[in-house]
Amino acid sequence: MGSYATREASRAAYNRWYQAHPTANAERNKRDRVRVKQELFVLLGNVCSKCGYADHRALQVDHIHANPVRTKWHRGGVGLYRAILRGDYPLSDFQLLCANCNWIKRVENEEHGGNEFKYVN
Repeated sequence: MGSYATREASRAAYNRWYQAHPTANAERNKRDRVRVKQELFVLLGNVCSKCGYADHRALQVDHIHANPVRTKWHRGGVGLYRAILRGDYPLSDFQLLCANCNWIKRVENEEHGGNEFKYVN
């Protein structure tokens, strides 16, 4: 019974703090997303694995062999990044690609989900 009261008191204190500092949580979350992304990029080599492009604004984590069923709970973004860092998925299943190389790969491998883009020589 004492633990319930303690938990409720902690929750109430957190709610008061959150209401008094509405942007602090968003700022902390943004810093955390940036940190997680940077950690994963370092593990994946910090450059595009196809062309060597190094500007982080254009780099994306790519499934080497697209398998949406295997990673269905983590399609992308920071949730996937955390899962990779935790070891939920092997690091060898992912690579870092720039946006251009990622789209070229998607079109060539027909990973985009439709047939509106066709690779033509």
